[in-house]
Amino acid sequence: MRIELDLESANTTQDVAVSVAFLVTEIVEFAMLNTPEDPVEITLRRTSELTARLTLNSKVLNPDEEGDREKMQFERIIAGLAKQLRSALERKLGRYSVELPVFPPR
Repeated sequence: MRIELDLESANTTQDVAVSVAFLVTEIVEFAMLNTPEDPVEITLRRTSELTARLTLNSKVLNPDEEGDREKMQFERIIAGLAKQLRSALERKLGRYSVELPVFPPR
């Protein structure tokens, strides 16, 4: 499975970094198990001096049939991880994004 990265350098707290690591791991693992032929794109861009937007793109994030228990459990986990980041999870077709607190650039 291919993972494509487009990341700006940013520093944050340990609590945020751990939550981000879990969020990325959950999404990449779900993609690996369900659509391993499709890449996952991970982007981190500053949106202000004190925030950055983390975005993950994958076909596995497209809406699918209602009632898929595995997808419903995945969605609950992802929503919980976004809450740990105190960020609303923005869901768009094939893309999830969260806003993260970061330290000012040096």
